[in-house]
Amino acid sequence: MISETRLMKPIRAGGAAIALLVCAGCLAGCGGGGHGSKSASTGPARSTPASGTTASRAPAARAPAAPGSAARARTRTSVKVVKTRYGRMLVDGRSYALYLFTREGGPSPRCYGRCTSRWPPLVVKAPPAGGSGTRSALLGTTRRRDGRLQATYAGHPLYYYFGDRAPRQVLCQAVDEFGGHWYVVAPSGSAIH
Repeated sequence: MISETRLMKPIRAGGAAIALLVCAGCLAGCGGGGHGSKSASTGPARSTPASGTTASRAPAARAPAAPGSAARARTRTSVKVVKTRYGRMLVDGRSYALYLFTREGGPSPRCYGRCTSRWPPLVVKAPPAGGSGTRSALLGTTRRRDGRLQATYAGHPLYYYFGDRAPRQVLCQAVDEFGGHWYVVAPSGSAIH
């Protein structure tokens, strides 16, 4: 008769290998796509989405803010404030998290190429409408190199994270990627650390 301990060893080892692969996949989802990128030591790198939904790794084509899509062109984009585990932060009109990039010291965007595949800009046709909790005077736009307008708040160009798939979901907070840090934005316009 084979002992129970002998049978459990392969299962435990297999379970550990699966857990390791799952953790590696989580880390690759945030902070793995830029020059010298690494997860920052401050702030959580992942969060559980509000409203009881679970995070999923859907294809990038399903990103929340398909820049330039026909649906977005028909309506004026809005920016509002919601309460999250990070405190009060900026989101778009559908409650998707908005981020700022610390490499940008002013309103000129510095995220292009591979950077925009992970951090799509909030592209607009006109300055966004101020929603609940925002300061309308802080909303504006900046011109990208391709001529499109990007929404700004307190002079910071605003971005989405391509992995966020649900309202209020923040999967990539306080990460060092593409030469700067990415943070969700407070109603004052400052980074939430």
